[in-house]
Amino acid sequence: MMVVERCSDAVLCLVVMTQGFLDLENKPSLESPQAVSFTTVRLGRRLFLGLMAAGAVAFFAGRPLLGRLSRILTAEGFRIYAVGGIPQLSKETWRLVVDGLVSRPLALDYEALNALPAASMVSDFQCVTGWSVRKVRWEGVRLGTLVDLAQPFPEATHVTLYSGDGLYTDSISIEEGRRAHVLLAYRLNDGELSAAQGWPLRLINPRMYGYKGPKWLVRLQFESQEHIGYWERRGYPVDGTIGKGVEPDALLQPGI
Repeated sequence: MMVVERCSDAVLCLVVMTQGFLDLENKPSLESPQAVSFTTVRLGRRLFLGLMAAGAVAFFAGRPLLGRLSRILTAEGFRIYAVGGIPQLSKETWRLVVDGLVSRPLALDYEALNALPAASMVSDFQCVTGWSVRKVRWEGVRLGTLVDLAQPFPEATHVTLYSGDGLYTDSISIEEGRRAHVLLAYRLNDGELSAAQGWPLRLINPRMYGYKGPKWLVRLQFESQEHIGYWERRGYPVDGTIGKGVEPDALLQPGI
């Protein structure tokens, strides 16, 4: 049986091990624009111990075993990583705050976000740990649309993205964010994002590995320098580009 309850360090340990990390103590405390609660899927003791053992073997013996492990920890072919549990956000109270070095700060609720011009694309999703999901359809708002609405000051060069879990952050340059394939996605494969997949909003950039696209977005902060994100402080490259020079724009489909 699977029940939903408050996130525990034991479950976090399992998630981190699948990514090749054992860092449970160095969890930064970041301010979030809104308070949230956390849930995660708790596994039965026997299944949990089995997964821990499989993860340990895969950690030392290579990644093939993680392919089988991922079938238990996936949604629609994706492995679900949540460094602080899955936050429970409410459509009634959620806001996307856009601030920092901008002349027009914004606070968009879910209805206002969905009223903005929409776009869709089909692209492959690639995780830096080696797995991928082909031909994923995303729908949402281009990040460039919000850049234009917020009107950043000339000294602004990057956007820092804050997750509603209060822990996860990453950064994207304004130049990259204006590209047509960079979406703030709220739908996946013709359905609304699930909580596990980042509802209500996640960044999607097919040119970058998945860790560059935070889920459960609550804030976009325009800054004059590049922010070093959660996994980058733990050894991942700051530049998360997949195969530099590969352009996904041919996969774009008309706005909806």
